[in-house]
Amino acid sequence: MHSLAHDVGDVLYAGLLYDQVWALALAINNAIELYNISMEDYSYDQYEVTDKIEESLSQVSFRGATGHIMFSRRREVSTPINIYQVNSYASEPHVPIGYYDSYHKTINITTNNLPTDEISTVVISIPSDVAIGLYVAVLSVAIIVTIILICLLYHRSKPPVKATSPFVSLLIFLGCYLALLNDLMRITYASFPHVISDILFVVFCNVSLPIFFNGCTFIFFTLLIKLMRVRKIFYNKKLSKYLSPFWSNKVIAMVVIMMTVFPNLVILSWMILDPYRKKSIITNNTDGPLLYNEKVNICKSSRLEFLFIFIFLYLFIIFVITIITSSRTRKIKHKDFKDTKKVNAFIYLYVLTFTFMACLIAFFDLMDMPIIAHYFAISFSLIIVCECVFILFLPKLISLLFNNEQSDVVNFL
Repeated sequence: MHSLAHDVGDVLYAGLLYDQVWALALAINNAIELYNISMEDYSYDQYEVTDKIEESLSQVSFRGATGHIMFSRRREVSTPINIYQVNSYASEPHVPIGYYDSYHKTINITTNNLPTDEISTVVISIPSDVAIGLYVAVLSVAIIVTIILICLLYHRSKPPVKATSPFVSLLIFLGCYLALLNDLMRITYASFPHVISDILFVVFCNVSLPIFFNGCTFIFFTLLIKLMRVRKIFYNKKLSKYLSPFWSNKVIAMVVIMMTVFPNLVILSWMILDPYRKKSIITNNTDGPLLYNEKVNICKSSRLEFLFIFIFLYLFIIFVITIITSSRTRKIKHKDFKDTKKVNAFIYLYVLTFTFMACLIAFFDLMDMPIIAHYFAISFSLIIVCECVFILFLPKLISLLFNNEQSDVVNFL
């Protein structure tokens, strides 16, 4: 096998060279003792001395670095040459498995079972430059969301902001922040699998799902309640029902929070009984002469599919009811219900984004490219947050700033 660390041939050649130098030294020493030759009498032009040293090579026999060293009468190396299996990934990279008898010209295998190669394993992770780009994107979106939220809170006494209930809008912003937090966690454990410990990896896996679920619930269930209240206002000439305590902003916020209690209890119970665990998926890969394994660390539980089915059905029911309510209110043209059009635009755009991204994620999962699918999952969450904030709140903020500038100009004139 090809070595990634160094050329193994150099190591074996050094051992052979070491043994040959010692063989020559022993031959010279034997010739000195046998023929009473001194080193002062020796020179290269004294061929009889050289012949005597060469004859003494046949008497050389010792245990060297590469095995038993000896020479034939024809001064040829008759040493059994050890045969090694080279494995640069094992604790012992050179495993002797036999020897070559140069005198009889035979190969002898001294082991019944050849040691297996330990193929290197490469952990697939998000490249550092891509991870930095994702971090910058998530933090940039978080800063923009925070600026818009601060501006809306600053203008909370203005009629356009007050009519949409800042307290209820805070739940939507909370859902956006939870989605961004989930993205940061996904980027962290997918980019630095060697740095994060196994315990922290499991913690991220178990916390990420409830965070993502609550983020989606706060966004879509709040929009659903707001659309239901708008529909209630529009289809009742008398607003007595709307002005009742059931439709107050604080009660609506409490309803949204209470609707997350039961599924969170289910998720928490599930995490206690069947928590996520770190699991590695290993696939073989070849790159020219190299053979190595690719390992992807994922979160896995024994009954994960059932939990996903429960969460998907819960969110799907909320989403379907939101779409139905949105379709019932799309024809409202009253000036006091402009937010309904924005909600409808966000819902329809979300459906298109979800369909497109889900197809891409499923495609790359089928192609055994989980890291690429991870990119699109993070990108999908970022796009949803941008669509939510930019469609629902940014136009309102721009109109407020524009109206303030106009009023300042009028007052100045």
